[in-house]
Amino acid sequence: MPTSETGTFANVPGRPLPRPVAGFTLIEVLVVVVLIGVLSAVALLSVGSVGLKSPLEDEARRLHALLLFAGEESLMQGRDLGLRLDPEGYRFLSYDPESFFWEELSGDDLYKSRQLPEDVYMELFLEEQEVVLDSARTESDAQGTEREDGDEEGEKTAAPEPQLLILSSGEVTPFQLWIGQRFEQERYLIEGQANGQIDLLYPEAEER
Repeated sequence: MPTSETGTFANVPGRPLPRPVAGFTLIEVLVVVVLIGVLSAVALLSVGSVGLKSPLEDEARRLHALLLFAGEESLMQGRDLGLRLDPEGYRFLSYDPESFFWEELSGDDLYKSRQLPEDVYMELFLEEQEVVLDSARTESDAQGTEREDGDEEGEKTAAPEPQLLILSSGEVTPFQLWIGQRFEQERYLIEGQANGQIDLLYPEAEER
């Protein structure tokens, strides 16, 4: 086969040049990772409690999957999300930089407001201090900010602020969230690190 003086293959008339090998861009890799996370979250949420050990484990795994998915979506879409907890359940919020308000995520069943079973409870710790999940305060905040006289009808009002932030930078509020069942010793721990890592720790992990 003819070669050039440098030792590389010379262009032979009528012979197609070899095609360069195309690699994957960083964006393409990130998209694949997010899709895998989305499919995993959807699969878990679709299965529900089928095959799971208990309703308590069901709730812990569901919330953990939602937090992971929210972190990936916040990073890819460039919007800040948050999680608002109360004694009865939780809901995800989105920050509107134009109105400076937190708004409930509507039109997405994945982020719909969820109620806990009556015998399941949550305990939230920020910086090793327990955060009181006050229903009365939540109900008051849910009314939003009071409109002043002269405000236009239909003006946006603020939703209650989230206790946990899921930022588009990939960071989250460091937290410890215990999920337990009344009259039972077994509890699950969802733990978030500032770098965005969120882990689900099972009770009696040494036996798993």
